[in-house]
Amino acid sequence: MFEDLVQMASDTIDDIMSDGAFMIYPRSKANVNAQLRADQSRQEHRGEQCILCFQSQEFGIELGVRKTYRESNDFRTVSVGRELYLSVDATHLPDYEVKQGDLVELLDKPGLGRMEILDQQPDGKSRTLFRLSKK
Repeated sequence: MFEDLVQMASDTIDDIMSDGAFMIYPRSKANVNAQLRADQSRQEHRGEQCILCFQSQEFGIELGVRKTYRESNDFRTVSVGRELYLSVDATHLPDYEVKQGDLVELLDKPGLGRMEILDQQPDGKSRTLFRLSKK
């Protein structure tokens, strides 16, 4: 019963916040030092609903190198960047193996282009999070 309620919640999230269909393009390396290229052993996968998330991330930037004995003074500025995440219901990827380096494209938002999958994490529910990098 609990699994049914979790699936209903995930379906509701998709219905309300969905960014539309997505396509995953598999890539692989010929050897360790080679560049990524299309993986002919795996097929492309089309999913129906996903959610693109922009999460704010704060980090410090050191503005200059100071070689003094007063290292306690810190001239850093805090910058705010964004990390891209794609949230996908696990039922949209039934037996498809997503690997690091694969490309993903949101078909309903062509202006974003293809993005590289950096890693994949379950979010503790019935969804999977992909951390992305813009190409």
